[in-house]
Amino acid sequence: MVSDPFQHLGLGTELLRLLTQIGRQAKLARITAYILPENADMQDIAKRVGYKLEKEAEGSLIATIDL
Repeated sequence: MVSDPFQHLGLGTELLRLLTQIGRQAKLARITAYILPENADMQDIAKRVGYKLEKEAEGSLIATIDL
């Protein structure tokens, strides 16, 4: 989570890229994240980094990337 004063500076994108890189180095098979449906910024970041978004029945979103 990036605090409001530091949003829109690329920090969230860089954090997600680093997390994904660490997952690959650790030889994880997949990373899964839950995103609130109203969090459009995080949805965009996840898509840019290569995550696929799927809607759950109750409306939340699941972002996944196969490593």
